[in-house]
Amino acid sequence: MPVQAAAHGLVSRALKNGVIAKTGCAVCGNPKVEGHHDDYSKPLEVIWLCRPHHKERHVRLAREGRDPAKLIRYQGKRVPKPRSKRRNK
Repeated sequence: MPVQAAAHGLVSRALKNGVIAKTGCAVCGNPKVEGHHDDYSKPLEVIWLCRPHHKERHVRLAREGRDPAKLIRYQGKRVPKPRSKRRNK
């Protein structure tokens, strides 16, 4: 996903250049964190979450139909990606 990769690259460069800094997990304070984007069009708006809380946030957002990792931009509107159909074996 090019938008997602671009956002991750901008965060990496901003961290390296001291533009932004990691903080502890926004939920529990754990210092081992990952960056989470609620909106990839705002790449430097990052929420720092530990792995368990990051996964939990994506599950919650997916249930609400607004997981940024599963949405794409299309003419200014967010459109969910089509789900792949699995065959039962």
